[in-house]
Amino acid sequence: MLNRKLADTPKDEEVQFTENEAKIVEGIIKKLAEKPENRMS
Repeated sequence: MLNRKLADTPKDEEVQFTENEAKIVEGIIKKLAEKPENRMS
């Protein structure tokens, strides 16, 4: 779902996410921003 949306969006255009998709992306970003020793695999 998100992979296709990202892949189908032209390089110079902004991706528009639904509220639910935005929450998923936010969770991924927060997880990636954690220090490695604080991650739970």
